[in-house]
Amino acid sequence: MRRHTICVGVDYEFGGAPFAEFAGKRREGILAGKKRGEDLVIDVFDVRKGTRQTTEVRWSNGKYAVVNSDPKKIFAPVSRKSYRSEQTKDPVTGLLKTHYYFLDGQPDVMSIVDIYKHIYAIADKNPGTLQEVSIFSHGWHGGPILVNSFDDLREDANDPSRQSGIRDPDDKDGRAGKDFISPTMSPTQAKLFAKAFTTTGYFWIWGCNFPNAVNKFLSKVERSYSSIKETDVVKLSNLTKEEIEATVQLSSYLEFDPQNLIKTRSLKIPFPVLKKSLWAILAQSYPFRLAAATGVTGIGALVGTYAEYYQGDPPIMAVSSRTWKHVEFYKKYLNIEVDAEGRRYGIYSSSMLNSF
Repeated sequence: MRRHTICVGVDYEFGGAPFAEFAGKRREGILAGKKRGEDLVIDVFDVRKGTRQTTEVRWSNGKYAVVNSDPKKIFAPVSRKSYRSEQTKDPVTGLLKTHYYFLDGQPDVMSIVDIYKHIYAIADKNPGTLQEVSIFSHGWHGGPILVNSFDDLREDANDPSRQSGIRDPDDKDGRAGKDFISPTMSPTQAKLFAKAFTTTGYFWIWGCNFPNAVNKFLSKVERSYSSIKETDVVKLSNLTKEEIEATVQLSSYLEFDPQNLIKTRSLKIPFPVLKKSLWAILAQSYPFRLAAATGVTGIGALVGTYAEYYQGDPPIMAVSSRTWKHVEFYKKYLNIEVDAEGRRYGIYSSSMLNSF
């Protein structure tokens, strides 16, 4: 038996992001790649609908049957009423844009933790069968955004429900800093998580990982150098106001005096320090933390890159061509590999962790 799990996040921007369509295409591709004699189970969780739908391929006497279950509603659905909205003016265009923020007090809406529980259940009943978990949603450095909720639980050392590391009960999204440590995931649960997967299994986050500060800094480096040696000192000069603002945000990683940068509009960084800084930023990302805690390969956008729709083969999601130079930088200088489907997502694997 081989299992695949697909999770569809909510387009909280209500702009028509076709995550459900992409999940359907992924499901179709898995079915098309079925292997003779191998039973197949595909579970699709839809956060907006609050449903789980299972498709099975069952083999018997050299023939197969595809069995689709009806979507089973096991969580509360999500709608515009699940959000509060705010309008802000775009500083460039002057146009108003509406932002949606998930409201607290919705305990029956699906959470990323429910996906973890599903994986634990597979480990208990069908260990070593889970080939893929794919999450089609918006994303950021901290993980997949299932609904655009908040982690704003105030810590209180005297309150057991507010200890450091505890997830906000109103939060549904992935959290790199909390999901792979106790109490959300104990070392025993991390082993159980890994037990569900095949030896080649992976957890794929299809959304963006786009801290713009990293994007602008890497862009400046790439424009300034066609090649960099390990012994080089990277020298950046004539930084624009935007480049200065972006680079200052990275000062704690890059180990420089931000005031000197602002004064001189230039910067000198030994290349080993630059690489060390990028590794430190990567190490805070969701797929890195997942791989480090569980040993399961994570696949996701590299820091400073973002995904676009209807890209790749088949046309679902892929890293934008506008950030391919960053991907090549990571490949060339940090020896990071990318996904085998040619979509330019980074592979957060044991070999990557060893490099770090």
